Amino acid sequence: MNTRIYHNLISYIDRFADGDYGEWSNPKEKDTSETQYILPYFIHSNKTIAFVKEIYRVSKELGIKNYKDVMKKNGIDCKFEDIDFSKLNSEGIIAILLFVVRGDRFVEGMLEGWLESGRINKLLEKLKELEE
Repeated sequence: MNTRIYHNLISYIDRFADGDYGEWSNPKEKDTSETQYILPYFIHSNKTIAFVKEIYRVSKELGIKNYKDVMKKNGIDCKFEDIDFSKLNSEGIIAILLFVVRGDRFVEGMLEGWLESGRINKLLEKLKELEE
């Protein structure tokens, strides 16, 4: 395994400890129109955007196109209720990261929740452990 692939991704360990994921925007506060309502949406920080780009870069370099197939092959359930981090391999970790990033497009704030809960950090720490 070419461990240099993960170097930049691993560098994000603890970089989100400051809580800088982004912020929720509330367009209604800025809009004076009474006929239009725009739902709040999440605006990712530059750091989060760079992190997402790195996940895509690594997955492309590894040739991971269908993250759900990779997760299924590695016995990873999409519910993530009982993730056993000790059993994950690097391919499974990247697939989970892709699942979260792509899922954030449909469930706004999903990535923020994973960052805030520390699960992203745990995945990156496991990736670092596998690299060593």
